[in-house]
Amino acid sequence: GCERLGYQSEVAAQEGWEPESPDNGGWCTLGWKHGARQGMHGSALVDAARTGNLVFLDGCRAHEILRDSLGRACAVRATVRSGPNSRQVIVRGRCVVVAGGSLQTPQLLRRSGLKNKHIGRHLHLHPAMLIWGRFKEDIRHFE
Repeated sequence: GCERLGYQSEVAAQEGWEPESPDNGGWCTLGWKHGARQGMHGSALVDAARTGNLVFLDGCRAHEILRDSLGRACAVRATVRSGPNSRQVIVRGRCVVVAGGSLQTPQLLRRSGLKNKHIGRHLHLHPAMLIWGRFKEDIRHFE
């Protein structure tokens, strides 16, 4: 559409690459079955890891955001599990980014002592359902 109108366009990094399969990747609402539609795990996080300034802690559970004497977030107290073993860690950095999703982020903020009345409020969930079926004829809703 953009090119036809004379606008320059390109595939955004978070969308990944164009699928090569004739069914256009399929399952688009659930993520493309061939992994072509990438989220943060296949774009921004990969780029950040390449800088050497990002460490992934698999099996990590954040318990509390720690604050300095001025009340600014400076670290996170967490538990890292590997099989039956676990250890307590404190992760420090120049900044703290909380990205635990709409359900876990408010819990972490409250456990950390934040008192803002809006934490955990104003969340509106949009439940969705998926229905599968088999038909004798091809159903090509995307055409």
